[in-house]
Amino acid sequence: MFGKIIIPICIIGISQAVLIDQTMQKHEQDKENPHGWQMVKTYHPPKSTYMYRYEPFAYPKYEFEYSVSDKKTGDHKHHHETRDGDRVRGEYSLVESDGSLRKVQYHADDHNG
Repeated sequence: MFGKIIIPICIIGISQAVLIDQTMQKHEQDKENPHGWQMVKTYHPPKSTYMYRYEPFAYPKYEFEYSVSDKKTGDHKHHHETRDGDRVRGEYSLVESDGSLRKVQYHADDHNG
C-alpha cells in the first residue's frame, strides 16, 4: 500500500523536474563611469505654487449699541461703541447688585491703546 502512494509521487516529481538555468554575470567596471552612476546634467528648481494675492480691506468703521432691561432678574445694562479708522470710543453702564449704577467711558486710538 505504501509503495502504491510513493511510486506515483516520485514519478510525478521526476517528470516535473527542470534544469535550473544558471547564468554568469560579470561585474566589470566601466572605464568611463567606474562607479556606475552618472552626474546630473541640468537642474531646474521646482516651480513655486505660492502666489501672493492682494486682498484689499475695507476701512474699519462701525457703530453698535445694545441694552438689556430685565425686571425679573434685575439685569440692566447698556453698551454703545463707535469706531472710525484707528479710533474707538464707547461707554457701557450696568446696575450693580447693591443698586448702584456703574458707568464706564473709554477711548482708544493708534497712540493710546
